Amino acid sequence: MRRLLWVPIVHSAADLGSLAGRARTEYSAAGWARHEQQIASYWGGIVSALDALSLDYAKVKIYHDSMVTDGDLGKKIVRELARNGSPDYMLTERLIDSGARLMKTEDIELLLQEYQAYSQTSTSPQELENVLTQRDLYVARRIDKTLNEGEIGMLFMGAAHQVCRVLPCDISIEEVGIR
Repeated sequence: MRRLLWVPIVHSAADLGSLAGRARTEYSAAGWARHEQQIASYWGGIVSALDALSLDYAKVKIYHDSMVTDGDLGKKIVRELARNGSPDYMLTERLIDSGARLMKTEDIELLLQEYQAYSQTSTSPQELENVLTQRDLYVARRIDKTLNEGEIGMLFMGAAHQVCRVLPCDISIEEVGIR
């Protein structure tokens, strides 16, 4: 049986990029500070939960939301986003430095379709859901194709995704969360 650890992504302001300003307007100054503190606490709990697993990182493959490449370019992207303060990328960088391998996870064409769908005011909720479903199926196929027996996959995906529901039955799925 293959093993997959699912780490639900809770996005910080660093992850939101240009959308962070819009997100901040939905909070009071104190509310935004509380929100950022909750996110920091969440990611601290994820780090603790992963540390408690005492994994052999040489056997770990990382599948990350929106990661369209691997190798040196993928690592460069991870390091840049980690430097910008993204907690999930800071953790991903730490895992890579511990011996885990970053995997190409997504298809850039599907990501561009989703971005365009969100950018157009005429896009229906059904169209958005269809693109998200296509992305989930692509990610599930990538994991199935590249995660071998005896390896541990680590999937960093946002809560809107349903990748775990479409994975093959021979992959054991465990959610990593704060207890």
